[in-house]
Amino acid sequence: MRVRTLRELRRGRLKGRKAQGGRDLALLICSDFHVGEYSKDLERIAYVKQAHRFDREFCAFLEYYAVHRQAEQPWRLILNGDFIDFIAVTFQPSAEEVASQGGFDYSADEARFGLDNTSPKCVWKLERIAERHATLFVYLADFVARGNHIALLYGNHDVEFYWPAVQQRFVDLVVDAYFGAERVDGVDPDAFRARIRFHPWFYYVPGEIYIEHGNQYDEFSSFENRLLPLMPHAQAALAMPISHQVIRYFVNQYRGFRSHDKDAWTLKDYLHWLRGQGWQNTLHIGLLYGTLFTRIWAYARTFREASPELTALQDENTRCLEALEISHEMRAGTLKTLNALRRRPVEMEWGKTLQLSAVDKYFLVLLLGSGLLTVLVGGFFFDVSRDLAPTQVGSALRLLAFAVVLLLGVVGWQVASWVTALFAGGRLSTAVAPKLDAAAAEIARTLDVKHVVMGHSHRPGQVRLAGQKPRFYTNTGAWLAPRKRERHDPDCRSPICYGIYEPQTGMVSLYRWCTREMAPVPFSAGVRAESLESERIHPAEVDPEDLLAGLRAREARRRRG
Repeated sequence: MRVRTLRELRRGRLKGRKAQGGRDLALLICSDFHVGEYSKDLERIAYVKQAHRFDREFCAFLEYYAVHRQAEQPWRLILNGDFIDFIAVTFQPSAEEVASQGGFDYSADEARFGLDNTSPKCVWKLERIAERHATLFVYLADFVARGNHIALLYGNHDVEFYWPAVQQRFVDLVVDAYFGAERVDGVDPDAFRARIRFHPWFYYVPGEIYIEHGNQYDEFSSFENRLLPLMPHAQAALAMPISHQVIRYFVNQYRGFRSHDKDAWTLKDYLHWLRGQGWQNTLHIGLLYGTLFTRIWAYARTFREASPELTALQDENTRCLEALEISHEMRAGTLKTLNALRRRPVEMEWGKTLQLSAVDKYFLVLLLGSGLLTVLVGGFFFDVSRDLAPTQVGSALRLLAFAVVLLLGVVGWQVASWVTALFAGGRLSTAVAPKLDAAAAEIARTLDVKHVVMGHSHRPGQVRLAGQKPRFYTNTGAWLAPRKRERHDPDCRSPICYGIYEPQTGMVSLYRWCTREMAPVPFSAGVRAESLESERIHPAEVDPEDLLAGLRAREARRRRG
């Protein structure tokens, strides 16, 4: 499978031009939809009944831009990673389906935590997601049938699109959504298929724009080998960054908990959240936490112990980088330079794994807790023994010892953090946005492009990069439906954001999708969408047909005017 991928990348310049195709098209750039993430919180029938509510804004968005074109040219929709949230899916196949599909048995571990990420099971997950989000696939298909293009780049939540079988099945599902088993006059199925393309890492127009998801610059979500994101010792499965394991073994197991927008949470935030969970749930969380870090340490050990296989995989990834350079007509060594900008996964280094799990700090807490218990017990016997000291003296000494132990705890915690960070080569930060900011500046200089566009952080914004040349970094944020409809005023606060690149002007503009007006609104950096809880949950009930009727009426008024 990897040999075929390498051959495809080596087909040369003509293949590169065809794969990129239509570089003069305007780009609609969206990221981080996380379609499918609600499988743990809703039973199947409840999910199916409510799926159209999850997809309502995006379907209206596709309908709007199918009508509103730039210079009467079709669009290229860039789905810039985390479109399908495979890792969040907890669907389980029925016994009848397992029996009907040879080799599809799943283990007790999969029954508890969800199917693994091997190719056949990822195809099965995709089919179940498409079944639940049938309306979304219909609107995607109609968007393509109108002459528009779709380019998909995988992120960390949909790295499963690495598998050729998953890519093919996605295209088949979009095609089936439009054609069914029928002939449609005026739409050629082969041309339809050709307008849906997958890109293994980035979308790139020399001198103009470079687009990638951005997870490679976050050590919690990066892959050691971007073009071959496989387990070195078991290459029928995909690697699992730490963020995947947190979702699989903790987030997916605790109903109602979301991992979005928690990269900036401090220990105080988690303690505040934990306080509201009740003692029974707190006990459950503690057990999940223990399971999570047991898995993380086992995974890290297994990954690092596969040294010969890992080296071979790294060498093959390097050859794929060279082939991708040729297909994009880049200077030799360019992609090696970009690849070196990645942050190595946490599991690749013992020091970082130690920081993440905080084993050093827990050992310190245990040690100091034992000391505190000794002080309390010793003080009790000291207080009881009237022959050694008066009661007041014993109490004072016990209080002093207690204060000393607490002080040692605070100082020791900081010292343990400092020593571990020194051993690991720096403190481990969960803040994603600063890492992407730094990477974007290096990418712009290396490729000499005007625009670098990413997603991943869920924090939209646009900045001009330092330097004499006008270069810009844009983060398109996320497409996560808000908990409630935002108040509509001149400064729309919708957390749904996206970008548009216009080749005629050479500029990237950032927009919010107003969920009340069902129309784009220019992005205002001064409006904090974070004031809304950007979770993909139940939007207000609106019939999609009513929304489309409103869009058509608005367009009719525009034409008459």
